[in-house]
Amino acid sequence: MGLFRQRVTGTNCLTSSASGVFIIGALCGSALMYLLDPEKGHHRRKMLGGKVRGMVGNAGKSSRRPDEGHVAEDQVLIERVRSQIGHVISYPKDIEIYASSGRILVSGRISEDEAEILLECVRGVKGVTEVDDDLEITPNDLSRPPLDELVDQRPM
Repeated sequence: MGLFRQRVTGTNCLTSSASGVFIIGALCGSALMYLLDPEKGHHRRKMLGGKVRGMVGNAGKSSRRPDEGHVAEDQVLIERVRSQIGHVISYPKDIEIYASSGRILVSGRISEDEAEILLECVRGVKGVTEVDDDLEITPNDLSRPPLDELVDQRPM
């Protein structure tokens, strides 16, 4: 009899399983009240359905070709970089940005004052893992005034 006997110390098995069932029941009831609320329940159910559809839609990503997802991700990364460099350099349209799996190639003409600022900005963009510098650095160009001077000269 000693081999098959289990010793339970401190708690009663029946009590602990009953409290577990009670907690699970309370959580399920709360979730149902949350989703079936007459005022906001419709919106919550719609939002939950969208999230579930998104998860199911993303489940098939692994069966696609490996290169297929990188093209879209690279384009998003290029747009992120381009939007950030517009805040730190005078002529962002002179800069070309290329991306491949988190690696960014920056090329184009830029003044020596703005080159390091540009590279630091690109390194700080979310998703960038490496930055390749193919910039043509020019002396500070006095023939191209800074943009703030151009804004001051525009007719009102």
